[in-house]
Amino acid sequence: MTTVLMPDQHYALGGRVRIEKIGGADRETVWEDGSNGGFRMLARRALADGHTVIVLSNASYDYMRLGDLGTQLLDRSYMRHGDVVN
Repeated sequence: MTTVLMPDQHYALGGRVRIEKIGGADRETVWEDGSNGGFRMLARRALADGHTVIVLSNASYDYMRLGDLGTQLLDRSYMRHGDVVN
């Protein structure tokens, strides 16, 4: 049996809440994910300033991969025009 270690997080009103490094700063973020048939969705939001990412997919990505995509998109939403991406 494989154990998946999750970062410190809390459950609130059907979603998840945690502090994570996004856009170079620690931010309180919330997210929800789910699926229906062949469709998957992920919604991520930084609470303090409202940066939000919503991903809708009909691909068979697992939730970890979809979560990683949401994190990368949210992180990049803090980049200013001309910032270098590594």
